[in-house]
Amino acid sequence: MMKWKKLLSKKKVIEEKPTINYFNEFNKVLTSSTSSVINNFVKSDENNNVYVLVLDIDEVHGSIQLLLNSEVMLEDIIKSKYSNYNESQIRGLSGLKYSEGAFKFRVDLSGSEFEKMNELLSKYYNLQINDNKLSYDDKYNYRVKFKEFCVANLNLMDLSNLNVTDDFLCYVISHDVSEEEKLDSIMASNTVSQVNKCFPELILGANYLENIKALGSKVYTHFLVTSYVNFLITTDYELKEQLEKLNFTRFKIGDELLTLKEDAVNSIFDVLPQYIHSPYKTYCILIPIMEFIKYNNSLPEDEKISNSKPIETEVSTSLLLLLVDIGILSSSQEEYLVGVIKEKLVIYKDFETKDLRITLAARALHSAFPKKYPSVKIGGKNEFLNKNDFGL
Repeated sequence: MMKWKKLLSKKKVIEEKPTINYFNEFNKVLTSSTSSVINNFVKSDENNNVYVLVLDIDEVHGSIQLLLNSEVMLEDIIKSKYSNYNESQIRGLSGLKYSEGAFKFRVDLSGSEFEKMNELLSKYYNLQINDNKLSYDDKYNYRVKFKEFCVANLNLMDLSNLNVTDDFLCYVISHDVSEEEKLDSIMASNTVSQVNKCFPELILGANYLENIKALGSKVYTHFLVTSYVNFLITTDYELKEQLEKLNFTRFKIGDELLTLKEDAVNSIFDVLPQYIHSPYKTYCILIPIMEFIKYNNSLPEDEKISNSKPIETEVSTSLLLLLVDIGILSSSQEEYLVGVIKEKLVIYKDFETKDLRITLAARALHSAFPKKYPSVKIGGKNEFLNKNDFGL
């Protein structure tokens, strides 16, 4: 009998209505159902080098699938559907190897062959979806207990006859979770050494960042912002692959920058001017199309309006989004963004522009100074920007 650590919920469980009888029965029936599936699997030819077992659950609608995948199954699906994948796309936490949707063996525990389990899951669905008398807090508490009992069920599985690999993992996963939440779920049910064996990039990436941090906050934030931009502009796929092997992605770097506050903002403004002054090149035209064509043809070749969106736009838009989320600006940075808005409104005076950077600059100002600047919605028009509000 393999033992697994208990899931420690990060959220405080709200005091619940009595449900002990339901979940006692749920636990017994789930144990019986999963045991039946595993016992059938171990008798099959597919019971060879199994590297993962997952309970894929939906605690909102009440569904449970038991998934298994082996090294042979993984190789089969790579050959049949993903032969163009490189190593970084296959391995790692976000790779194909641990993509639950790609696992070959799956059994729906609400299927007709699991009559009692189907009955209990139907009852749970009705509580969550159809019972209007239950408060949101009560329903949330049911969801917490539903997942906790599924995780606890890992303790009760007899996996002694399962032919597993040295890096075998067993965990519960909810639908539509982030990579960070997925890692939390894996960590909750496996030892740290086992997780590190499966995802060595977690250790390598952490050590690499610690070495850069030791060089000082300015060096560290400059490295993060530069890496963030490189993910957007580089065509050096070898560099991207090296970063991804260290468990770096643009989104993870962005999350780290959000924690660094002023240091991150200062590093962003070191590079933002290189990209933000470029033309957006995407317009919604308010004049008749033939007049626009005539006007566009009169422009020099390098100023013609097109439907392309240059990489400078992507970079500056992404950096502005970070500023919106961080919500901190110095007075000089505030002045700079007001100037950007003014510059772009002058450039686009003849047209209704869809340059999102005008809106994002205004939102960054509001985020940092909510009493000074109004909230600005995202939209195709900039007529909702009251110029007086921004000192223009």
